[in-house]
This record gives sequence, C-alpha cells and structure tokens, in this order.
Amino acid sequence: MMSFFRTLSALLVAALLAVTLFAAPAARADEVADAQTLVNHLMSDAIATFGGKSLPMAERGRQLRRMIGQYADVDLAAKDILGRYWDKASPAQQAEFKPLVVDYAVGSWSRQLSDLPTDQRVEFTTSETTPSGRLLLHSLMHNSNDVTPVDWIIGHAADGHLVIADVAISGVSIVHTMHADFSTIIRANGGQLPPLFDALRTKIASYGTAGQN
Repeated sequence: MMSFFRTLSALLVAALLAVTLFAAPAARADEVADAQTLVNHLMSDAIATFGGKSLPMAERGRQLRRMIGQYADVDLAAKDILGRYWDKASPAQQAEFKPLVVDYAVGSWSRQLSDLPTDQRVEFTTSETTPSGRLLLHSLMHNSNDVTPVDWIIGHAADGHLVIADVAISGVSIVHTMHADFSTIIRANGGQLPPLFDALRTKIASYGTAGQN
C-alpha cells in the first residue's frame, strides 16, 4: 500500500512538472505569432521602400526615421544602449540622448540601404524567452544570393504594444554593439556622458542626416 501511494505521489509530481514546463510556451503562442507579424510587416515595408531602388541619402534617412518610430521604441532602445549609465543620467541627459541615438542610427544605416534585394524573406525557426522576459525569435533571412541567421528581440513599449527591441545579424547585436562602443567612450571620460554626446554630434554631422523628418 505504501508503495502504491509513493507511486501515486511521484505521478502527481511528474504531472505538475509537466504542466509547469509546457504551460508557459502555450501561453506565449499568441505573442509569438504577433511578434512574427510585426517582423514580417517591417520586412515588407523595407522591401517596398528600399527594394531595387537607389534613393537619395536624405530620403533614406527620412524613411529610416519613420520605420524606427513605427517598429521600435526610442525610450526602450535608449535605456538598453546606455545600460547602467541610463540610471546615472539626469532626466535632462536622458532626454538629450534619445534624439542623438536616433540621428546616429539613421546616419549609420542610411549608407547601407541602397538597392535592397527584393527577394528577401524571413523563415522563422524557433523562439524562446530571454532571462529579461523578452521574446527572442530566431530566423533565417533568405535571398537569391545568401542565407543569414537573424535574431529578433521583441519587447513592449510603455503602452504595452510589441516593438522590435534589438536585431542580431549573424550573432552581432545592434544594441550590444552600440552599448559597447558608447560605454568605451564614457569610461574613457571618467564615466561622464557629455563627451559621448559631443562625439555623437560630431559623427552625426559627418553623416548629414540629423533631424530629417
């Protein structure tokens, strides 16, 4: 009889573990689908805007700025890029940094978006939850010449809607790369943010895409 109860207890524990392990992915299924839809909308927008075209630099900048506003979240990105320095920044410095990082991104990426292949397509492979609770979509980016692994980090804006928080291409994260580069400048200047802002303004001026609407 005791053996029966031990067996029953073991089965109950196993059942509870199974529920715990498999309930979370099922609960996130809708969010995964919504996140994939968000990425697909971005890709369709990018191909329609840049595919097979060589737009003037100013127009590329305007379109990129629109896409950042539509598919990403500047507040979230700014916090992630500055990392621990975000909490050390004053409210005025936080407000100053946000448009600078957008101008920097637009200037950097505008030069890389000429004649985007029109046959780009995304194949989603797996998904998981990051330690910070964000959704990570693994994918392969296909075109007629290449297949590239691309990971998409999906977060939530302040109002709860899904946004693309980061993209890693062949394992290289855009946000992590900016964070590393910016942190190096901050550390070299005694942990002060103004030298970083000055460096960003100098770089943005060389791109000539600041403040385009």
